[in-house]
Order: sequence, then C-alpha cells, then structure tokens
Amino acid sequence: MRKRIGLPAGAATGAPAVALARCGSGGTTMPGDAGTGGSGGGPADAGDAGTPDGGDADGGSGTGAPDGGSDGGTADLAPPVLSPPSQSDVKRFPGPALFGASMDEGGNLWGVSADALWLWRAGAKGWERFDNHKSGGVLGNGHANDGLLSVAGGGPGEAWIGYRGLFLNGDEEDDPSIVSEAIRTSGGADRVSAAPGGIALRDHFVFWTGPGILAAEPKGRWKVRSIWTILYNHGPRGIPGDVFFGGNHGIGMFRHAIQAMDEHAHAAWNFCPASMYPECSLMTGDHKGIAIASDGNVWMGADFAAERLAYMDQPGGDLYGRVDNDDASDNVWTLAADPDGSIWVGGPQGAFRFVGRTGQWISYGGVVTGPSVNQISLDPRPGSRGVVFATDSGAFVYTGK
Repeated sequence: MRKRIGLPAGAATGAPAVALARCGSGGTTMPGDAGTGGSGGGPADAGDAGTPDGGDADGGSGTGAPDGGSDGGTADLAPPVLSPPSQSDVKRFPGPALFGASMDEGGNLWGVSADALWLWRAGAKGWERFDNHKSGGVLGNGHANDGLLSVAGGGPGEAWIGYRGLFLNGDEEDDPSIVSEAIRTSGGADRVSAAPGGIALRDHFVFWTGPGILAAEPKGRWKVRSIWTILYNHGPRGIPGDVFFGGNHGIGMFRHAIQAMDEHAHAAWNFCPASMYPECSLMTGDHKGIAIASDGNVWMGADFAAERLAYMDQPGGDLYGRVDNDDASDNVWTLAADPDGSIWVGGPQGAFRFVGRTGQWISYGGVVTGPSVNQISLDPRPGSRGVVFATDSGAFVYTGK
C-alpha cells in the first residue's frame, strides 16, 4: 500500500493560452511497479502485491485540501422497453473516421482522428479541422506525441484531448538514465477551448511523479503516456468537473477543486505461475474504459480486468482508494449508461443497447453506420436527449428514446 504524496511544481504542465485559426473545414518493464502487455508492448514485471487478485492505487498526487463532493443518489426506475430505432431520430455529422466524439456543455461537438482535432460548433454547418503535429500537438504544447487518441467535451466551449505517447523499443521503461525526457514526457493530454475563428490551448498535462518521492521508484515515474479515453464528470454524481484519463498502465485524473493532477490507479490482476513462485507480476495493460457509478465511484476497464475504484470513500474524492470486483469482457470498446437504466455498447460489431433487468438487446447498426463504433458518450446539457457515437464514418447523435 502506498500513501498519497504531493507532486512538485510542473506535474501538471500549465501552458499559456495560444490561439489557432482553423485550417479547412467540412507495454513493459518497470522497476518496482506493475508490468503490462499494453500499448508499451514490453513484458510484465514484478510489482507490489496490491489487492489479492486485483489492482492497486499507487500513484503520486496533486496537493491541496479536498472539497466535499456530492453524489446524486438513484431512483428505482422501471426498466425501459426498447423499440427499433428510427432514421428520423439520428443527426448525422459526416466526416473522417473518428476515434472519439463528445459534446461539451455548450452543445459544441468535438472529434478526434489520428491526425487532427475536429470541431462542429453548435448551429454550424460543418467541421473545422485543426491538425496535430507530432512535435507539439494541436496547439504547440511542447511535448512529442504519436497521434491523437481521445476526446471529451467539458464545460461550455471546452474539450479535453488525449495523445498517444512514445515508448523506447515499445516498452514503458522510464528510468531517466535510459530514457530521454522527450520520451518520458510524451503523449499526455490538453485542455482546449473554442475561440472566435479557432481554438486556444489552456493547459497540457503530463502524468508523472518526480524523483525522490516514491520509495520504490526513487528516480521518479512517467508511466501513463498514451491517453486512450477521457471522462469529464458533468454530474450529478461524484464530483462535477473532475476529469479521468484512461491510459496505458492505469488512470490519472485532474481534480477540479484544486486544479491539480493525480497519477495513477489501475485495474489489474496478479499473475503467479508456478514457475515464478513465490514471485508474481501485477498485470495492468491499457485502460480504455472509465465510468462513474450511481454512487459516484469509478469503474476502470483494462486489458486484464474491470474493477471498481472506491473514489468517493474520502471527502473530495480519492484516486488512491481501494480497488475491487474484478471481471472481464471481450470486444467491447466503449460503454455508456443511459439515464433510463439501459446500457449502450460499442465495438467492432457496431452499436447495441442492453437492458440488464430484462435481458433485452437491440442493434442500432441500421441507423449508426461504421461499422466500428469507437466511442459512445451522452449530450451533457440539462434537458437534452442525445447519445453521441464516434464511428469510422464520422459522428452520429441519436435523440430517440
């Protein structure tokens, strides 16, 4: 078990506001920590024991006094009865193959492809494209990347975008004597805002803990670089404004109340073959699924497990709470909980919806083409009904019941 610690200045790298006009329209060997077979690609290595069969939370954190959060409680909803979807209930935003698409609280639709950030402003007629640059991201954040991976709409006119990090020989090694700073601090995430005629950079985030803080990793840690998924908490459950980042090796977060970064917690399981006894390897992998439960706690879905992080056990939220309830599933790339109690499911076979209490499944392939559905998210505006799909054919918003 590791205690929460403060990060030195620079853990969340702030960047000055930089405006950009639109261009066009229309894996792993790790000293003293978990190993993965994730995007880093390296072999698993020995970690600390964590929970008996699950992951542990072993990261550094930002500083400041926690604030009190609120979780909205739940009502005993009658399970919905799903009807075949209608073409008239779908708004289409045709464009490039999108890894992610998400709406902000102002009704602007954001998307990411491998090489660009896309913005369809509320009431506009088409996409605005903002090219990514592997030397410094969409807006010159000063850090290298290997393309864009994820997006989440935040407050009105705000988006959070995630990059693919760099890895020496495909490995998550982060020893400063072996790996350059350019690789260790690559990837990460930006917070951007829509501006007249373009967008502006507000912050860039590197998920790291500096040297001399962690006893097991005295040289520091730069594990989470590729940001596969981002979840912005619009409320009412948990702590609105908190942002969770699912990356290679684990999840990090931005704590809204204190404007600071925490890193990292992970879903995992201990691999203990007889040939290694009594040694074990803590397998983590890429974390591509994050969801907020009805009590405000956080579910993490990763290569080797899906587990519940008791984030709300402490006032103000605690990324380093206990982790339990591991499970597994295949060929599910994205999930979203509908307010009516159903679950939206996306992946290489398209879009589906499931009602757990009745067992009803229904396909949305006839109205959401792709075939791959890479991300599903909800329109966060109060009183608005919209399920947002990022597909190989652009974005779709389903407004039906």
